[in-house]
Amino acid sequence: MNGATLTIAHHALERSWFSQSAKTPRIRRTFEDEFVVKLKAAGVDAAPSYRYIPEEGQTAEAQMLETVKQADADAAVITRFVRVEKKTDVTPGFYRPAPAVTFGFYPGYSAAWLGYYDPPTIHQRDIYISETNLYDLTKNQLVWSGTVQTVDP
Repeated sequence: MNGATLTIAHHALERSWFSQSAKTPRIRRTFEDEFVVKLKAAGVDAAPSYRYIPEEGQTAEAQMLETVKQADADAAVITRFVRVEKKTDVTPGFYRPAPAVTFGFYPGYSAAWLGYYDPPTIHQRDIYISETNLYDLTKNQLVWSGTVQTVDP
């Protein structure tokens, strides 16, 4: 095999097959292509699953096993979207009253410039959570799993 060997917990894996479970084919292809580019840049031989399984949805076990055999893969990386969390940050406003002044037009006018009000600010953002699992296909064994949070700017 060409390229580097991916070693995770003493499991040497040379050819990775990457799959992402997405309901939209465009999202799946984009995600798999980007992941494969990153793996190849790190010297890992990798291939996206859509080249072998173009249809949408879950694949039957027999077809999946035949597919990874055709791909000559010894590892499979499977990523799935878990959920979106909405986070809201609120910064309270601030009110500074004007100092008490004596009566009269100009003192009242001047006091208006001394007191101020900053309204509260609200910032919302989405946090996308996904899970990635790495399987050693030669042993039919999960060798690594992790979750990641991506923040929408």
